[in-house]
Amino acid sequence: RGRNMSHVSAIMLASAQFWFSQGLDQFTAGKDLRNIALLRCNLCQCCKIRANTNVILPGSSKDHDKKSNAETFLQKAVDHLVSAHEAMGERDADSLTWDMVSEELAATLLVLGVRRRQSSLAGSGSSHPLFLPGLRLTPGAEKEIVEPMERSCKIYESLGTAHARHQAAAAHYQLAMYFSKVWTCQRDEQKTRD
Repeated sequence: RGRNMSHVSAIMLASAQFWFSQGLDQFTAGKDLRNIALLRCNLCQCCKIRANTNVILPGSSKDHDKKSNAETFLQKAVDHLVSAHEAMGERDADSLTWDMVSEELAATLLVLGVRRRQSSLAGSGSSHPLFLPGLRLTPGAEKEIVEPMERSCKIYESLGTAHARHQAAAAHYQLAMYFSKVWTCQRDEQKTRD
């Protein structure tokens, strides 16, 4: 039964992506900025579903989907939201839609940064962090983790709502956790306790 439901979910997700893409083409041709942004948000959600499930879409192989990890789908989700902002051009075009896209972008960036942090500091196949003395991330690897979380903070702070301030605090917490784990990994326990 679970296998059948996964198949049904995959078909529904593929159908949703198809129709959202078709709608996006039509609204792009008509220069309907609000609906372009909203369809990009829907396509973002499709990517996030793919990032958080093991749904194999019709027409894709299991091997291909094994190679495609959650970070790839989260990055595609971010790309859809950035494209939504680019289509709108500026907040004044439709402030309500702009802010909705901004909040979704901030949340997606935060999840992407956290996912990258978890995969960089965890052993393969393990959810427990590796505490190896001398573990060093390259500046590029560190930037891939920190940059999305910092962008998330800036977006939340720019929104100025109580909810956004709370989410900005959560993003700052995730950054602090990352730097704490890196610091712990780079020193042995004795030096950490000194």
